[in-house]
Amino acid sequence: MVGRAGRGESGEKSADTGLEIARVVSVHGLKGGLKVVLHWHGSTALFDAKELTLHLPSGERRAARVESCSRGGKTLLLKLEAVDTREQAEALRGARIEVARESLPKDESDAPYLVDLIGAVVEAPEGPLGRVVDVLINPSVDSVLVERDDGSRVEVLLRSEYLESIDASRIVLATREAILE
Repeated sequence: MVGRAGRGESGEKSADTGLEIARVVSVHGLKGGLKVVLHWHGSTALFDAKELTLHLPSGERRAARVESCSRGGKTLLLKLEAVDTREQAEALRGARIEVARESLPKDESDAPYLVDLIGAVVEAPEGPLGRVVDVLINPSVDSVLVERDDGSRVEVLLRSEYLESIDASRIVLATREAILE
């Protein structure tokens, strides 16, 4: 099974060893709390994180230490050290949140994280299909968006019964049923 860390909104791998897992959508309260939406709802990475990197809408990258993280309905409530006012928190609205890859739980299967699939070659039973250009996280099954040589795109479902093999550089499909034209 593919690891379930999120992806960047741009669908690109990070230049360093971190993985983008969430974004700041709003502020919470008067003391610098942040409402955060995870790219993958089941992730526990922010609960375990001690440090993270914020990618602000301005392009600035800022390291931050996590003070606390809790569930708040459909969002997480995140408190960062040195963010103590509503105004400081408001300045972080829209920031993307990245954690160090090393801080994420190890997967015994050595499966790639979803973000690692960007750029992978996809092979259908009849031959090459194209390259992964984006990852789509859906409630029932994750999928990848594959661009063909002619520029057209198809969605490929990442269900185990549809896959012959998968790693960060190559996805081999066992059946065409995985391809949504």
